[in-house]
Amino acid sequence: MKIGFVGLGVMGSRMLRHLTAAGHAATVYDIDPGTRDAVAAACGAAAAVSPRTVAEAAEIVVTMLPDGPAVREVALGPDGLAEGFRPGALLLDTSSAEPWITREIGERLAGQGVEMVDAPVSGAEEGARTATLVFMAGGSETAVARARPLLALMGKEIFHLGPLGAGHTMKTINNLATALTFLGTAEALMIGKSCGLNAKAMVDVLNVSTGYNSPPAGVGRKGVTRNHRFGSQRRLAQDGGTRKPQDPLPPPDAQGHGHRQPARRGAGAAGADERARPRAVAARRRGARRRQRHHRDRALVRAADGLRAEGRAMKPGGPYLPPRIPTPKERTERRKRILSVALWSAAALPLIFVVMAYGYSDQAPAALRDFTMRLDQSLGSPVWEILRRFATR
Repeated sequence: MKIGFVGLGVMGSRMLRHLTAAGHAATVYDIDPGTRDAVAAACGAAAAVSPRTVAEAAEIVVTMLPDGPAVREVALGPDGLAEGFRPGALLLDTSSAEPWITREIGERLAGQGVEMVDAPVSGAEEGARTATLVFMAGGSETAVARARPLLALMGKEIFHLGPLGAGHTMKTINNLATALTFLGTAEALMIGKSCGLNAKAMVDVLNVSTGYNSPPAGVGRKGVTRNHRFGSQRRLAQDGGTRKPQDPLPPPDAQGHGHRQPARRGAGAAGADERARPRAVAARRRGARRRQRHHRDRALVRAADGLRAEGRAMKPGGPYLPPRIPTPKERTERRKRILSVALWSAAALPLIFVVMAYGYSDQAPAALRDFTMRLDQSLGSPVWEILRRFATR
């Protein structure tokens, strides 16, 4: 089969090797010409000058790109896949992308008679190298059936989750569960470390007991030594704003613990008061916990908003959506509205008292007296009783 492949990074280059090893003729493209030529030569594939050239030469095109906007640019941008696709072609997107972008691309391509399958992966670099990836596929039955032979060459499990976009929705849910598990494992290790336990020994116990899951295994290889090299490091560095992805972390100390930050002035400098050091350490820990809670709340808000955006397009009876978490700005606006209502209510009480007092007097018109009596009968609260008694004295 003539296939195309766009995106030849850590994942794509390894996935391509399994496809060409099975005898498929491949035309490949990458934004980096050096990477494109090197991978094409290693896999025996033809190098293309643009995504359009890839689509013109292939029946099925596989994409493995960083995010949804990159997929949209490759598929629908100038010299993109859409300009080279012939009717009956298939786009197989294995990137981790936003479901709504996937559906947008699918709708545009459907007008040309081109089908699309979203099949993001789980398994990282090791899974791509050993062809043990897990694919979460979304698309029509016929489209997924066409893509299944290629997916079987690159992975060990293929799950068809529903229509186009369902695969990327499942990938988002899987990433959320993985992140929460990782955070829980990290908290558990920090508790153990504060009690004097060795981090590596704790990971070894977790990996052979009921606490085992993928994050502890990852912690065992990377977390204890702080040698983090995973796909989202670039985004984490952007969020932190303090360390570039390529900057190496300091090596661990002799006891196997992670790098230690330099002592701050007034806390660990030579000649400083030793009694100030525990207070400074406690203050840094409190600040770290506050920052952690802040980033966790932001992540939960983004996750809930994303699921809710997906749920608006789903039919009744779809997946449970958590209640929306108000942002700090929304909470402040709500407090302002409540205070405004309370102030207006307090300002209105004297006016109501004046109206009732005049309505009960002999000088009031008959219509106003009748209105005051009806208002008095319809409101039976203690406040109205007090106003009525004062007004009739």
